[in-house]
Amino acid sequence: MQTDHNNISEHRQELKLRILRTAMPLFKQRGIKAVKMDDIAAALSISKRTLYEVYDKKEDLLLAGARHDHEELLRHIQEYALTAENEIDIVAEKDNRIIVVEVKSRSHPIYDISQVITRDKIRHLINAGNAYVKMFNLPHELQFDVILMVGQDPDNFTVEHIPDAFMAPLRTY
Repeated sequence: MQTDHNNISEHRQELKLRILRTAMPLFKQRGIKAVKMDDIAAALSISKRTLYEVYDKKEDLLLAGARHDHEELLRHIQEYALTAENEIDIVAEKDNRIIVVEVKSRSHPIYDISQVITRDKIRHLINAGNAYVKMFNLPHELQFDVILMVGQDPDNFTVEHIPDAFMAPLRTY
């Protein structure tokens, strides 16, 4: 009997993931208001009733999708930071700002951002950010953030987001 319960639970988790992987791109392509639960059910070839058994309303589905996307992003960043020799540079857009993100990993906390990013690296990031904005003719402000991963154990470390890192006051991260 326990095996049947495990199979049902496993099937439900797989269905949740299928729904998220189908719904989130639809929301991004068409917009949240334009996508109906009927559209998602049709895209999955499941009944609307089945969809509503998993997610009571569209808002629950959106929240689960946002959490899933966030967890996936953190997982990818964590995997890369623990195995890569170089840092990741991420370029994102938010609120008419281009955000250049530098990802660093350290085994111990830092007390000053200069412990992880040199002046030369800052200059390089600023030049790269300016070139990106110019290349794509973007009238955006630039912001430089740092994602700092602190810890030695791959299963137990912290992720710190330092927004506007080059302007951040000195504090322990």
